[in-house]
Amino acid sequence: MTPDHPATPEHWGFVVAAYGLAAIVLGGYWRRLVRLEREATAKHDRRPAPPGTATSR
Repeated sequence: MTPDHPATPEHWGFVVAAYGLAAIVLGGYWRRLVRLEREATAKHDRRPAPPGTATSR
């Protein structure tokens, strides 16, 4: 560190932008995972029961 460079860099705008971008990307990924989980659950619920396991009343 030299006297002409302060201890705190003056690039906080880039730091904030990087955190913001990371939050957006992770949020989008989270939404994708939730959607995929719902689709997998819906497919599992629609799947017919194997023969001999369905109970009739």
